[in-house]
This record gives sequence, structure tokens and C-alpha cells, in this order.
Amino acid sequence: GMNVTSTDDYHLTNASNIGTALLTTNTERGLFLVFFIGLSSLIRVACMEYGGTNHQLVSSVKWLQANNLAADNTRNETCDFFRDTVLQWVASNIYDGGSDVMHLLHLEIEPVRCDFQKGPDGSQSNGVMGAALCGSSEALSRCDTLFSKRDCDHLCKVWLASDEQERQYYYETLFGIRPSVTFSTTDGSYGTYSSLEGEIVNDYFSVSAEYNETKAVSQSIITLFLSQLGFTLFVLLSLSVLRYDAGRLVLGPLRRMLKIVAFYAKNPLSPSPTRESTGSLRSS
Repeated sequence: GMNVTSTDDYHLTNASNIGTALLTTNTERGLFLVFFIGLSSLIRVACMEYGGTNHQLVSSVKWLQANNLAADNTRNETCDFFRDTVLQWVASNIYDGGSDVMHLLHLEIEPVRCDFQKGPDGSQSNGVMGAALCGSSEALSRCDTLFSKRDCDHLCKVWLASDEQERQYYYETLFGIRPSVTFSTTDGSYGTYSSLEGEIVNDYFSVSAEYNETKAVSQSIITLFLSQLGFTLFVLLSLSVLRYDAGRLVLGPLRRMLKIVAFYAKNPLSPSPTRESTGSLRSS
């Protein structure tokens, strides 16, 4: 009797090991599925133009570059029209989604050929926003007209910074913007314009803009976290369902079969188990 019981316990232990093996196999499958889904998304984004970056920023710079090329002379009316176009473009891009979060950080337009592009020293070393909105009392009045959300003196500290390092310092100290969350894009091509003297100048026309993408990065991190959390919960739920199915379809019948075998092994001449005894076998 002891030998039969020991054999029965041994087989029941093996039946439990089947459940563990099924759980391990299904876990590997689930993790491979999550890895494949995550990797396929990364590959798709990496193959996209500009690495999946918001195309609106790039398209907006391309549009301004088209206006830059269209300003093909230095007459006052052309420069005034180009200045108004640039200022309206800056006004529509300076803040992120109607909030008070500074979005457009820096803008450079080449070649420098109109007075509004030139800073106090006659160059555009500080960028067009510093020249057009901070370079003189007239420029500051335009700044006050365009931007009511922030003090223009505060903005001009950034726009009149002497170099990239100083700009990055102001980005972090005044606005809490780190270099890792900024995005720069440039569009350029060669073109010609005529000077006031009638000379045709062949030069490189370009527009370079730097944006603060803190909001977009935050939204991406939250979305990625929720996606990973959702995948994890999905895998755990799937494993629970698979383990339940394994117990119901495989382990349960196997255990009942082993108990019936053990029942006849103890007494081969005993009558067939009745419904009540079968139920007791199932519950035991």
C-alpha cells in the first residue's frame, strides 16, 4: 500500500511540474511578444523622416524659409513686409499650445540684408528675435505689442545672449529648460537678392530655429510609461488565464486519472467508482 501511495504522490508531483513548465513557456512567449511589439515601434519611428519628430516644427521653418527666399531685394517695402511676416511667425510659435511655456527659443535668418535683422552692433550674432524685438526702443515697443504674457526685458536676456553657452545658461536658470529637451531644425538653399545699388548678390539663404520640447518629451515619457504598464498587466493577465486553462484542461483531468489509477491499484477487484465516489475523488 505504501508503494502505491508513494508512486501516486510522485506522479502527482510531476503533474504539478507540468503546470510550472507551462507557466515558464507561456512567460517566455509573453515576454517575446512584448519585446517584439516594443522593438517594432522603435524601428518604425527610427525609419520615419526626422526620427518621428513633430513635422509641424519642420514645416513651419520651411514655410519661413520660402518667405526668406521670396524677399529677393532690399527695398524698404520688401523688408517691411518680410519683417512683419517674421514677427507674426515668431508670435505664433513663441508659446506652446496657447500656454505660457516658452516654445521658440532662438531664430536665425540668413543672409542679413534688412535693418530689422541687424542688432545694435549692426550684425545678427544674437539672432533675429534679439535684433527685431530687443535691439532698439522701437524694437522693444514691437515686443511689448506682440507679447503680453511675459516681460520683454526677461525675454531679451535670452535673445541678446552673446553665444550659445550664455543662451543655455538663461534657458536653464530663467525657464528651467535643459539642453536635452531642445530641438533644432534648419532649412536652407542658395538664392539671389538685389541690393539697393542694384547689385545681384548670390548668397546662402537659411532659417534656423531652436524649440523647447519639454512638453512633448513629458507627454512621450508618460505615454511610454503607460504603454509599458499596460503591456505588463496584459502579460500577467494572459499568464493567469493560460495557467487557469492549463489547470482546467490538463492538470485537473490528469490528477483525476491518477487518483482513479491509485484507487484500482489498491483494490483491483473493487467495483467501478460511482458518481458519488468520483466526486469524492475529484475533491480529494
